[in-house]
Amino acid sequence: MAKVKVLDRRVFYAGSLLFREGELGSNAFLIESGKVEVFVTRQGVETHLADLGAGEIVGEMALVSKGPRQASVRAVELTVCSTITEQIIDRLLETCEPGVKALLRVLMKRLYATNELLADPLRDHAEASFRWEE
Repeated sequence: MAKVKVLDRRVFYAGSLLFREGELGSNAFLIESGKVEVFVTRQGVETHLADLGAGEIVGEMALVSKGPRQASVRAVELTVCSTITEQIIDRLLETCEPGVKALLRVLMKRLYATNELLADPLRDHAEASFRWEE
């Protein structure tokens, strides 16, 4: 994997938001230390999606898809992150073959659809169906 140049380091205290769902994303975070939780809020109810820690990246989906953030991320404990900018991601994607870029776009759309199903506590999953548009 290519070495990724980071812009700067940021420190987030327990309870601090790294970003909120719906915001446009201009960066992602490589977690150096600490722990964060990923969640969505629907009708005032938070739904926990994941816990992430050192060595993991959050916020990459909005950078790759150029869409709004699909979840919020909050520090669970003191967390130190390196910032990865949109320009860095764009440079990495430029080195990919066109087929790889197309595959990433399809995977992102499907992941967004899956996240919506998981995040909606009121949805009747028996009636839910994926509508993947290619």
